[in-house]
Amino acid sequence: MSNIDVSKYTAVIADNIRNGGYTQKELAEKIDVAPSTLTGIMQSTRDPKLGTLIGLADVLGLSLDTLTGYTVPITPVPEVTELSPAQANQMEKSLIQLHSNLSAIGNYQQNEDIDKIIEYTQDCITQILNGQKLKEEKRP
Repeated sequence: MSNIDVSKYTAVIADNIRNGGYTQKELAEKIDVAPSTLTGIMQSTRDPKLGTLIGLADVLGLSLDTLTGYTVPITPVPEVTELSPAQANQMEKSLIQLHSNLSAIGNYQQNEDIDKIIEYTQDCITQILNGQKLKEEKRP
């Protein structure tokens, strides 16, 4: 795993500390760290520990992403709008096998979630056989 350079987020952290309504000493006492720890974080000479960030976020009433200015990059997933006949055939076989396996599980263990999964699988098979797009909102 690569090391993340947190120094680019310390300006946001420092601003949130300054605007949090506490002196550095008060804030340090609330999260049980030395005031020099907060100074080091604010000056980018010290990487904050996760516990320190969680404490700061909690006391300041912020989420971690707001406190740090960091958001997880999201990779968009392309939407499948149409299946080729080969893909539809393979999916049909897979869903039939899944349905069979889930039905076998359902016979041994009555569970409302398993019943929902079996029902959803049946809907998927029907949609594929009818050449329809799968409806995502039907997933349990």
